[in-house]
Amino acid sequence: MRDVQDAAHAKGVQLDILKAATQAEIEAAFATLAPTARRGLPLGPDPFLNRQRDQLVALAARHAVPVIYDFRQNAAASRKLAELARKSGVDVTLEVVPEMQHVFQFLAGSAPEADAAIRRLADWVRPKLGLG
Repeated sequence: MRDVQDAAHAKGVQLDILKAATQAEIEAAFATLAPTARRGLPLGPDPFLNRQRDQLVALAARHAVPVIYDFRQNAAASRKLAELARKSGVDVTLEVVPEMQHVFQFLAGSAPEADAAIRRLADWVRPKLGLG
């Protein structure tokens, strides 16, 4: 996590880290974070958060917060979140690459699908971070 914080600081990007160990703390975290999380909310691999994915999807849709999940089981949840967010008027991009394994982007440099996905992600995130 320290590497992520250092990288964000080097780029001048504010990174808020919130911890939640209960459903109530997740609610409170979203209420606190929602006004400033319009650029995105990455959720790291955590067994507790994985079990709370329905709550996370509902809160992300309610608060119009884009979420980046770190676990494969959330493909269905991602589709549901995209649908709910679109219905709420949020500009949504959901990309599912057929026949590619979970986190196939780690194959960048050796799989053209991964290279293309990384380019699309970079093109999407640059303006959100004020990088052009």
